[in-house]
Amino acid sequence: MKITATIGLGLALLGTTNVQAQSKKYVLLEHFTQASCGPCASQNPVFENGVHADNPGTIHHIAYHTSWPGVDPMYDHNPSEIGTRTSFYGVSGVPDMIMLGNQWEGGPAGITQGHIDGAAAPGSPIKIRVNDVDNGSTHDVDVTVTTTGTAPTGNYVLRVAVVEGMVSYSTPPGSNGETDFPNVFRLFIANSTNGDPITLPGTGTSTTMNYTYTEDGDWDQNEIYIMAWVQETSTKEVINSGSSKDAKWELNNYSSIFGQGTSGNTSTFNSGVTNDGTAPELFRITLTDDAPADWSADFTIGGSTYTSTADVTVGATTLENMTLDVDPGATNAIATYTFELESLDDPTKPHQTVSYTVMSGITDLIITNDGEADLSEQVFLDGLAAAGNTAYDMMSASLFITASSTAQIAGVNNLYYNVGWTFPCFESEMVAELTAFMDAGGDVFMAGQDIAWSTFDSGSPYVSAATSQFISTYFGVDYVGDGSTANSSMNPEVADPYYGATNTMTIVDIHGGNMYPDELAEINSGTPTYYYNGGTKIGAIRQHTTHKSSYFGIDMAMIQNAADAEEIIHISHDWFYGLLSDDEYDAAMAKLAAYPNPSNSITTIEFDVLNSNATLNITDMTGKLIFTDQLMEGTNQYTLDVTGFSAGTYFYTILDKNGLKTTKKLQVSK
Repeated sequence: MKITATIGLGLALLGTTNVQAQSKKYVLLEHFTQASCGPCASQNPVFENGVHADNPGTIHHIAYHTSWPGVDPMYDHNPSEIGTRTSFYGVSGVPDMIMLGNQWEGGPAGITQGHIDGAAAPGSPIKIRVNDVDNGSTHDVDVTVTTTGTAPTGNYVLRVAVVEGMVSYSTPPGSNGETDFPNVFRLFIANSTNGDPITLPGTGTSTTMNYTYTEDGDWDQNEIYIMAWVQETSTKEVINSGSSKDAKWELNNYSSIFGQGTSGNTSTFNSGVTNDGTAPELFRITLTDDAPADWSADFTIGGSTYTSTADVTVGATTLENMTLDVDPGATNAIATYTFELESLDDPTKPHQTVSYTVMSGITDLIITNDGEADLSEQVFLDGLAAAGNTAYDMMSASLFITASSTAQIAGVNNLYYNVGWTFPCFESEMVAELTAFMDAGGDVFMAGQDIAWSTFDSGSPYVSAATSQFISTYFGVDYVGDGSTANSSMNPEVADPYYGATNTMTIVDIHGGNMYPDELAEINSGTPTYYYNGGTKIGAIRQHTTHKSSYFGIDMAMIQNAADAEEIIHISHDWFYGLLSDDEYDAAMAKLAAYPNPSNSITTIEFDVLNSNATLNITDMTGKLIFTDQLMEGTNQYTLDVTGFSAGTYFYTILDKNGLKTTKKLQVSK
């Protein structure tokens, strides 16, 4: 191996006025799998037919076949180096996928378009070009790392691997039935244990590292290519990657991918087309969008302005800057504008895309996790429409994190977080942004199956003290257990002033035999709103402190009658806006409590001083009225004798003259 440093590159891109000069970031996905792994056989096709197929010009994918759980000849081909990589990440089960070294980890079916978009959007301060020359049985490989932005500090290594694009068998080589295996790791040609140390060159300069390798008779040489990436040794972050199959041109993003716009004002985004080749290249640039008809947009490149399609020639070693101008109309909406770049000179290369999103006039925002959360999206949309709201729309969780963390959600009053049945339900960035939103007085509705399980249960790989503390504090929710198909209906707490008059709802399995309605407990100021099967198991909780929150332990699409699910969204919207209650009364009832609780004789019910006469009602779990009495104006407590009550769960409700009511639980023991 030899290293050559080239100083002061004569590329035209370095002479442009674009001071950011970030390069395209390829999203490296390191995939740990196995030919005898049952879950691999079910998850791998989801990834291959979804995110991988949809991002051919953005993703670099490499698959390491592990020694467990059974037979796999692709592991047997190079057990030592695969074992080294497995140990590096501490992988203990398959399938497992790691994005950019430390950005995300989970099953391959869990990686989403939002993850890819968010990871690729910032670009990279380095560019990696790989050249593989076939000399017969041996190959010469050149890897050139060019710094186009500001080189980050750290201890970096260059890893260079031989990859076989597709390994196919006529019969399954393992026990899980798979016969086709994409992007199989074959060999490290840099230092296999630690990678080759690399000092990132200064801005505008490059370093070239040269290698050789010998072909192996077990490989299909027509499928062999080289992948290289630069990785920080302590954090494990992958700065960028490159492969010998990459185009020598790229579509670069130089802006935030999200902007908050307003009607009558232009939002501008910057990007560029780089041609690193030795000859001019003809490109087609296409702009598409999902914007309302009264919005408009155009883009400028090479001194000309276009609205949809442009054919542009970019000179050798040249960057052409491009700007996108978006003018929102009067319609409140979130709109996405996508550039697609293709080479007309070499149409075999994958197209590349960059997307920008503009939000204008939105007050109520639906956040949806990718994956099976899409089953519930229409419920949220239709529920807000039924509420008469005309300023609502929806975005992905990853895009929300981008928007919120850059302070671009001003004017959003309420969030509706649609988790569905997806993992991880929460990432630390989402917790931080929801916390900031609610601390500022924002209200949040959240629903999803296994949110509480994944957050609280010691058996969950996603369990987190910080996340469980967030849910307990901001939603008044604690976790009891993972539910089952036995929890087949949700019955409203009839005494609840908001949800109490809704229908009993049948809940059904929509996730292929995976039905786990979370069983909850109220904590802090949480108040149960729904019970499973009319019993004591809590399925939903609301809380009103400095903000309002409503939490459901199921995927909203599990509610069999969509109209019932939409009504819950409608009611939550109206409660958030104070259309269903008197906030002054809610504040007065915030102190409502009984002690001792449980009680077997006398219990004292305390509340804030009443400014008018009210009624105290005691009901059992079926909603039957057991006891009632009048509360007089100016009082702030009531002594209740429960010696005549049977042991069990009861609810005490204070009803004011306007029909507003607040309910809490009372346990009677014997």
